Amino acid sequence: MGIAGARGRVGGLVFGAMAAEAVFTAARLRVADVLGDGQHSTAELAREVGADEESLARLLRALAALELLSEPAPAQFRLTEAGQLLRSDQPESMHAIVRMFGDATMRSAWRELETSIRTGKLSFEKIYGISFVDYLSTNPELCEQFNAAMRQGTLLAAQQLLQHYDFGSLRAIADIGGGDGALLAEVLQAHPGLRGILFDTADGLAHADRTLSDAGIRERCAIRAGDFFAAAPEDAEVYLLKSVLRGWDDDRAGRILAHIRRVIPDAGRLLIIEPMLPDVFEASRASTMYLSDLNMMVAVGGRLRTRADFEQLCERAGFTVQAVMPLPPPTPFCVLEATPHQRQLPPRSGHACRYPHGMGIAGARGHVGGLVFGAMAAEAVFTAARMRVADLVGDGQRSGSEVAKEIGADEEALTRLLRTLAALELVSEPAPGQFRLTEAGQLLRSDRPESLHAFVCTFGDPTMLSAWRELDTAIRTGKPTFEKVYSTTFFDHLSANPELSEQFNAAMRQGTTLSAQQLLQHYDFGKFRTIADIGGGDGTLLAEVLQAYPSLRGILFDTAAGLAEANRTLTGANVVDRCAIRVGNFLAAAPEGADVYLLKSVLQDWDDDRAGVILGHIRRVIPDGGHLLIIEPVLPDVVDASAPCSMFLTDLNMLVNLGGRVRTRAAFEQLCEQTGFTLHAVTPLPPPVAISVLEVAPH
Repeated sequence: MGIAGARGRVGGLVFGAMAAEAVFTAARLRVADVLGDGQHSTAELAREVGADEESLARLLRALAALELLSEPAPAQFRLTEAGQLLRSDQPESMHAIVRMFGDATMRSAWRELETSIRTGKLSFEKIYGISFVDYLSTNPELCEQFNAAMRQGTLLAAQQLLQHYDFGSLRAIADIGGGDGALLAEVLQAHPGLRGILFDTADGLAHADRTLSDAGIRERCAIRAGDFFAAAPEDAEVYLLKSVLRGWDDDRAGRILAHIRRVIPDAGRLLIIEPMLPDVFEASRASTMYLSDLNMMVAVGGRLRTRADFEQLCERAGFTVQAVMPLPPPTPFCVLEATPHQRQLPPRSGHACRYPHGMGIAGARGHVGGLVFGAMAAEAVFTAARMRVADLVGDGQRSGSEVAKEIGADEEALTRLLRTLAALELVSEPAPGQFRLTEAGQLLRSDRPESLHAFVCTFGDPTMLSAWRELDTAIRTGKPTFEKVYSTTFFDHLSANPELSEQFNAAMRQGTTLSAQQLLQHYDFGKFRTIADIGGGDGTLLAEVLQAYPSLRGILFDTAAGLAEANRTLTGANVVDRCAIRVGNFLAAAPEGADVYLLKSVLQDWDDDRAGVILGHIRRVIPDGGHLLIIEPVLPDVVDASAPCSMFLTDLNMLVNLGGRVRTRAAFEQLCEQTGFTLHAVTPLPPPVAISVLEVAPH
């Protein structure tokens, strides 16, 4: 992997939260429905969805970088195969799934993941005071959205189940907790000789009659209202439990099974259709499976189980697991076939699982699902960073119980987090319950020179994330949403919150150190005498440059608050005697006396007017033979595969938090031209830094 790959891996997980927000926002705005099968301009789309044209263009380009759209011509967009799944009018749609996982109610419990890890308790009840199921019953709109999402997921699982399990020899099937009957309807349609029993609560069955009637099988299906904690219906040979047991702890899951055991005939079968975790982490398993396990923990108090867990659960309820059959991707499900004790099933050939190649519908669903689960993955990483899990694991191998004791966490819950981190390639599990850091995981340690700990904590801070949850407002209005949430600007909020300010500065310092190393490898400062770093903060970048060029002198220019740690940084680098520290505001002035001026990650924080003000002040003091180096990401004019998606997500981050923007080369040229500069060259720095050096000179 190497350090560059490791940094890219951690950065990708962090940016996963932003990617998910972009997808959630697109679903709420119904961008895919408006695009349909055609190609539309940004202006057309903005009118249709009621959005600010420029801000919508930035969202669309981020979606293109995420492979949900393509941009065949400037400002012209069309849906990709994966993007088609965001349409609400397609039979294979994932629109409801995306909307559900993007709902503020669903995501709120994840923001308390640390609480669940420490206590082993679900955090949803801590926030809302009632269970998730009870909350749904009091919120009809969310309940309908949830049911629609479950229906979409069930339809895909049903198609896979029918391809790989033979119901042809059966006469009667009961779907326990079957909701609106989507799964049972598919099975009965495929087997005209089969009769069905749909069993759920009255609320769960609200749309069942319509579903079964629309499928043309209503006369072959009995609808029975009941509670699976209290009873199960008689008169079936096969009982289905799809996505039921994972919603409950072992005690309540056992009660469900026990009620079925009382009514199932001796020759009956029980089919449990759920994801199944391996006993020890396997890299071949999708990370979404482990993230689903954490989702069960924080939202409903349930869990995903291993085969051994299922066997133990079934054994206690009077069943024997006879076979486990994984369904092919993108469904994460297995079919566990169980029978009452003392009965063995005859060997059954079934159907061979054939796994699709290429994107196709399966790949498209997997891609969209991965983006949605990116929000959960990011929360898992943020939680691990806040709990300093990597610091405790260190260079060795530690058991989950040891780490749990060290940080005061629930052992089982922490193990579930650690296995999720293993699925995200941040830790490995060389033996059951034993964990060690991967190369990428080492970057989460706070005691490493190449650490990304502060970077992860900053982007995972609720303050930083809050504006993203209003992304659709920013797209509609073109205004940053941070000020809407906090009634102040981002930088004013930092100055009023010293702890967050220190964390933010540490994160910027970590990013700047890597940028400085790349810059020094690809740009020669030997021709200069004095370098001024405008908005240079604590001097990290300038110190690296001065260390590399002993004859060079420096000027560090920033506000008093920005320069708070500058003397220590420059002294620690042994360059303080060659560097003047000057207090000022780059929106009001720039220091004289340099032949090269640096602007690293400054202009992206500001709109064009204020960025122009900054450049104007530098133009007034720069000598005719001077140079200006702008060190920032540069977006392509049209989205292409070579540009990392993090660059487009950074652009949206500038929009929601600061009102700034990441610019194209053409935008930089125009900005420079308006302030008396000419852009001469753009040199991209190599990954994992997604920035370029723009070399600029006075006209």
